[in-house]
Amino acid sequence: MIFTHLLKKPQATFQNALIAGTAYFNSANFEGNADFATSRIRDDAVFIETVFDKKATFERLQIGEAGFFRNAIFKDEVSFVVAKIGSNAEFNEAKFYSKANFQGCTIGKGAIFTPITFEQEVNFGGAQIEGNVSFSKCVFKGKGIFDNYHVKQHVLFDSVIFEKEASFNGAQFDGNANFRYAIFRDNAVFLGSQFKNFCFYEGTIFSKDVGFQNATYKIIYFHEAGERRSQFNGTIDLSGCTYDRVEPITFVNEIIERMKRYDRNSYIQMEETLQKAGESRLANRIYYKRKLKESSQMSISRQPLDWLYDRLLYLFTGYGVKLGRLLLLMLIIIVVGTFIFQSEGGRTTNF
Repeated sequence: MIFTHLLKKPQATFQNALIAGTAYFNSANFEGNADFATSRIRDDAVFIETVFDKKATFERLQIGEAGFFRNAIFKDEVSFVVAKIGSNAEFNEAKFYSKANFQGCTIGKGAIFTPITFEQEVNFGGAQIEGNVSFSKCVFKGKGIFDNYHVKQHVLFDSVIFEKEASFNGAQFDGNANFRYAIFRDNAVFLGSQFKNFCFYEGTIFSKDVGFQNATYKIIYFHEAGERRSQFNGTIDLSGCTYDRVEPITFVNEIIERMKRYDRNSYIQMEETLQKAGESRLANRIYYKRKLKESSQMSISRQPLDWLYDRLLYLFTGYGVKLGRLLLLMLIIIVVGTFIFQSEGGRTTNF
């Protein structure tokens, strides 16, 4: 069904409508509210270069095949809450001037949102994408919400800019997640998120605090050690975060320096990861830093015996990783003992 160059005012209502084939709304201009809630389009839905001057509602919309929104303009709020697109969803170079809500929507294949500037808050909470997704070079000027977002293949956030807080709480990425050269200018939160394949943070900049609490990773890639630009300019919270490997392995030093607060399990996770990678020397260094942190929290008044034992371990063995101290102590004992023995043996006893 063709609605090309359609002009509707003050309101266009297609609520509960059934369109048996493909719906064409190319270059249509909706001057009033556009309501497609709970409507069904059996084949493709084509909204290329369509202009929505007022609120656009696609809640619970069902599109049997692909949804084409290339170069569409949304001047007011738009909602795709619980919408279902059977095949691909294409939003290439669309313009979102107000809030955009994709909560709970499902896309049967891939989705393209690139390059787009979201002028206000955008919410993909609970959305599920069966194929690949691209947000390459997008700009999020409002809060970016991807809580419980599920992508079953690869996702691209490369060169993306988040001006406000970015939230990925409970998100799940089954394929690779690419955040290369993304910039997070406000806080970023990945609480409980799951990265089941490779995750790339090479060149990514976190300008403020970032939380990885209870997140799970397989392999994380950061930028090469020695680069002048710091990736983390705020604090890092790794409480409960687990991962199999970090590349480059030496990047754990920057992570340690930026940790928000001492968390014993985070240090142990790093030590185990380094040991598995054959980096025993670096693992011992992290272990030594952990012991120093724990030692600083001990109180001689509340734990006198533990405090004394800890200080002896530190002084004589470096917590087991600086055994040269013990050898030095033994050498001192031997030298002093030899001196005393020789002094005693050199005396003459008169009767």
